[in-house]
Amino acid sequence: MQKIAFTVCLSLCLSSLFAQRVIDVLHYKYEIKLSDLSDSIQGKATIKVKFLEETASFALDIKSQNSNDKKGISPVLISEDSIYTGAVLHKDDKFIITPNRKIKKGDERVYVIHYAGIPADGLIISKTKYGRRSFFADNWPNRGRNWLPCVDDPGDKASVEFLVTAPQHYQVVSNGLLVEETNLEGNQKLTHWKEAVPIATKVMVIGVAEFAVQLAGVLDNCIPIYSWVYPQDRDKGFYDFEQAMEIMPFFIKNVGLKQGAIASSVGHDSHNITAVGCDDESICRAVNLVIEAKGGLSAVGTNREQETAESILLPLPVAGLMTDADGYAVASQYAALDKFAKQELGSTLAAPFMT
Repeated sequence: MQKIAFTVCLSLCLSSLFAQRVIDVLHYKYEIKLSDLSDSIQGKATIKVKFLEETASFALDIKSQNSNDKKGISPVLISEDSIYTGAVLHKDDKFIITPNRKIKKGDERVYVIHYAGIPADGLIISKTKYGRRSFFADNWPNRGRNWLPCVDDPGDKASVEFLVTAPQHYQVVSNGLLVEETNLEGNQKLTHWKEAVPIATKVMVIGVAEFAVQLAGVLDNCIPIYSWVYPQDRDKGFYDFEQAMEIMPFFIKNVGLKQGAIASSVGHDSHNITAVGCDDESICRAVNLVIEAKGGLSAVGTNREQETAESILLPLPVAGLMTDADGYAVASQYAALDKFAKQELGSTLAAPFMT
């Protein structure tokens, strides 16, 4: 089955993809304790990293504590491969870690960070529209650092798991597969979610609230579709989200791209860019063309007859939606884009940029 990837991104989301990095995070394991007694969280982050070069120290992003409202995160203890590390400096929203042992290029090590504090952002501790306490993460685009020690860079993807301990009346949803849900002593419950596919920190999130949960169905005998709604919205919410069983097969089967990618800034939220593609490199190329034009439509791929890389761009620099160029010229460019997306990239849609 041809892999199709979808992404919606701000102009800044690709800015650091190719920045020089000292480490590549391979896996995050976050153990988070939540309470109804305060907004303070207790965390334990187990982070497996690979060093891309020899270095004396490295940094992880984490928001420092604000002296005014006391919001922010403070490290309690950091260890490396079960051994207490050397110097640790928390400055300018970063943990600067200087290990006791020399770091060589290619080394893989595991760091455990115990921390606590009240998140200033990222993990939103508030109330639902029905007045019930809730915890919802919103890490976009680089706000994960407010509650998770991490490399808060969309270019550094890693697998992740969340083990959340919270009062029993809450349910927890997160990325990946539900591995465990166990009632503990003291009216507490442990919920474990695990995502094996590497993802960016901006989408490593949890939702903790009182939910009604329904299995709407299973796509292609392997993709379960669940609806998570507030109990007060159960009947209407389950009905509305059941429509996904008909909608998702359309996107899985009917876009039809065989190679390359297309991107567009035309939409209800024109400061965003929507892209569809078969691989990350093509998606990046298509999105960057739109960014450089300050809005527009783009298509990138390979000309199959000439076996050369090809790209087509229709700039729409006025709010990402319009252009003051000659109307006939714009129509001609759009026709070329449409033809390229269908004939060269393989889209089966009648109007790939307008669907």
